[in-house]
Amino acid sequence: MTRCPYRHGSHSAFAAVAAHADLERGVLPVAGGALDQSQPWREAMQLIGAEFARHREAEMQEARDGFN
Repeated sequence: MTRCPYRHGSHSAFAAVAAHADLERGVLPVAGGALDQSQPWREAMQLIGAEFARHREAEMQEARDGFN
């Protein structure tokens, strides 16, 4: 990436990614457990988590391929 990432996304997208980082640290936006969070929020966190996992796997595969 050669430009500021904030030029490529919306405020709400960055807020969702920040919320996912909070989730990974165990911080939820609403007091209670996972089922106390809104369904759209839970779905967004699942989607973001899956994308992060996909990117991590691709980076690991690149690293493995680089060592072969």
